[in-house]
Amino acid sequence: MVYGVMNKISISSFAISFATAIVVLVIYSLYTSVYLHSSYENIPVIYRLTGLPLVMSLIMITAGGYLMMQSRSLSYDEMNITIIGELKTDKASGPVTGKLPVSYISTETKDGWKIFYDRDMNLPDVISTGIWEEPPNYIKMKSGSNLHDYSKIEPGRRYSIQIDKVNYNQYHRKIEGRIYGFGFPYIDYLKYMHKTGRFILIIMIIFMLLIITILPVLYYFGVTGPLRKIIRNNLEKNDSLEVDENELHHIEKILKNTPRSKSLPERPEEISPALRKKLDKIISYLEINYHDDISREGLASMIDLDPDYISRLFKIYTGMKIGDFINKLRIEEASLLLISSDKSVLDISLISGFESLRTFNRAFFKITGETPTVFRNSNQIKTTDK
Repeated sequence: MVYGVMNKISISSFAISFATAIVVLVIYSLYTSVYLHSSYENIPVIYRLTGLPLVMSLIMITAGGYLMMQSRSLSYDEMNITIIGELKTDKASGPVTGKLPVSYISTETKDGWKIFYDRDMNLPDVISTGIWEEPPNYIKMKSGSNLHDYSKIEPGRRYSIQIDKVNYNQYHRKIEGRIYGFGFPYIDYLKYMHKTGRFILIIMIIFMLLIITILPVLYYFGVTGPLRKIIRNNLEKNDSLEVDENELHHIEKILKNTPRSKSLPERPEEISPALRKKLDKIISYLEINYHDDISREGLASMIDLDPDYISRLFKIYTGMKIGDFINKLRIEEASLLLISSDKSVLDISLISGFESLRTFNRAFFKITGETPTVFRNSNQIKTTDK
């Protein structure tokens, strides 16, 4: 599409590269936003695995295409410079007879470029416009930001010139102290570049078709197919596996319900030093943060272990479940407050970290064998007697 438009208007290579980069950035941003604003966990594995190679291939094809176009452009310049170099000196400085492989030959003057050879006989005698280092766009032509100082012209470099709203590429030679311009139609440059552009487009389409068709098939037979077979063999009676469901959800569920082959230690002494260090870290955390709402999953994530595994290991190490250990710390604080303060039982239960008075009373009785009120009365009397 870009090079098709270039047949009609002049666009600099920088503008094309910049516009292409912006378009690619927008496409990738939209691609990412689809994942961010949708339920990522519900996207099947096959689509996620296919998406990444597709994006990487597009990036590589885009970068490779740009390099190919640059190489093609340099090749075009070398070809034209060779043509100009093979012209005899007298044909570049005096009257010319016959057809030459250039559109025109001109020489710089104070009033502009004077044409003394016009192959198609359709150009003015003097080109009053300046030249540009790149094909001029509308803004450049309107602002007149062209190169009028011909002394700055570099021989062998391609410049752009517009004659009667038709674009030409102009190359230069210095002969006997004067600068001569050799013109080639800009449309010839586009046709030369289109060969590479079409080749890149065909390669890109082939790659995308291969990725979209072959890659999912390979993933299905090599990855997704075996996974789905495992899932179907492990589904519970009430479960079902729809086509659009996330396979990882079922795999995770199967792994959680799969018993571990490695047996747990039977005594605290059998626990490895590395695991003991992790358990001590949990205990230290609980002794500081027992007032807060603590989950088994949160503790497991601290030491990067499975929640069920850490629960059973904690009981072997301490002799108590994690919940009972937390309640023990809370009851110890509550007992001190019942004896040493006049706060109500409800206030003490909340300060200690319990969510309700009922839960506090039940946990207190389980550990001490007394209700909070009876404990306070009996212990306050003992303290007073002492």
